[in-house]
Amino acid sequence: MSEIQLAIQDQYMAAFLEFIKTLPYIEIQQVLPTPKLPKPKKTKVAQMLEQIPQEAPIRKVIRPVRKSKSLDEMAKAQNYRGTNMENLKKIALAMDLQEPIEDLLAQLTP
Repeated sequence: MSEIQLAIQDQYMAAFLEFIKTLPYIEIQQVLPTPKLPKPKKTKVAQMLEQIPQEAPIRKVIRPVRKSKSLDEMAKAQNYRGTNMENLKKIALAMDLQEPIEDLLAQLTP
């Protein structure tokens, strides 16, 4: 005889046991409750957020991360239009920069 141990969520246990009873070649000897798992530790971000007072203005801009939305959906929700390359080229030509791009980029870094 073989022994199989399964972990089944509480909400599905009754339906699972009813299904098992319909199978003539399976015998249920014991059903044990699932041990309670310890609560996960709070992340550093969650700990930092708890230290911010409720009335602080920063609380108005903090939003949870959207795990269910794709990048395209987020861009559409924020009305992102992208870069207009034609306008960017016109601005670059109007600036009439004479320095090489390497020199300009070197000026950006400390």
